[in-house]
Amino acid sequence: WAPPPIKGGHPGGHALHRESVQPGSRAKEAWASGGTAARGSPTPAGNSGGSHNNTVGSETIGGSSGASALAHSSPSATQPARPKMARDPSERCSRCTMEAVWAACDVFWEFDVSHTGRITRPAYIQQLGQTPTVMRLRMLRRARLEARFRDSAQPVTLDEFLRLLWPAAQEKDFKLMRRWAQLREALSVMQSENFRGQDHELNTVFAHLDARAEGRIPAQELVRAQILPREQLQRLTKTMDLKHFLIDKETFRSLIWPDLRVRYIRSDTLARMKREEESMMNNTFAGAFNMGVGDKAGSK
Repeated sequence: WAPPPIKGGHPGGHALHRESVQPGSRAKEAWASGGTAARGSPTPAGNSGGSHNNTVGSETIGGSSGASALAHSSPSATQPARPKMARDPSERCSRCTMEAVWAACDVFWEFDVSHTGRITRPAYIQQLGQTPTVMRLRMLRRARLEARFRDSAQPVTLDEFLRLLWPAAQEKDFKLMRRWAQLREALSVMQSENFRGQDHELNTVFAHLDARAEGRIPAQELVRAQILPREQLQRLTKTMDLKHFLIDKETFRSLIWPDLRVRYIRSDTLARMKREEESMMNNTFAGAFNMGVGDKAGSK
């Protein structure tokens, strides 16, 4: 004997049961990721005591959900395909994840194109004319940047921008956020469309990684910044203990930088560099030839 089927559904209410425990449900996904749950769902214990505006989750500004939060544009067709990097568990402070701070930094640098460390009001107004991304709209709405520029014409620094996004964060949280921002900026140098692997770019990347300006960086920081996969770095350094393996600038230049140039210089940039080099060689040869002809004519 079987229970009579319910009109328009499955027998015995089984469809309702399956829907209620569907692993991909919105509330369960938000709970599992430590983010903001669906409206009406309980708040995770880790976020208790905080207001809704001070939590960061996969439905607000990225949280630990990911990869789409970290890119402000789709990769170009000419960008070389790179293998997906195995990622360590996400770092987080009491208010947000590292990925959420990286998403905030990416939006900040959309307005601060030259990476000066601040957004001016003219730059803010000019950039508003560009087609916005969903992440940018979320960040600007949360930080209330428009209201900030109405109150004051002074530029907004990255530190202030982070404080606008997470006003209830503690000072120890902001200290960690600033470090995450340094790691993100090191990666952003190499992800630039015009990255050529030149000496000044090497110096900039190393300076961002060298938080204490000691002239040495733990190899682990390259993994932490998602610049190189852990396995590749272990192969280059011939050690499994990346946390205690220190790299000075010369070692970074000779051991790490060649792999970074191969990994991050885009194919169209590489082709442009080759054309420029050939043009320079041709101009040098033509100049030397003309000089030699002129010397011979003068001697006669």
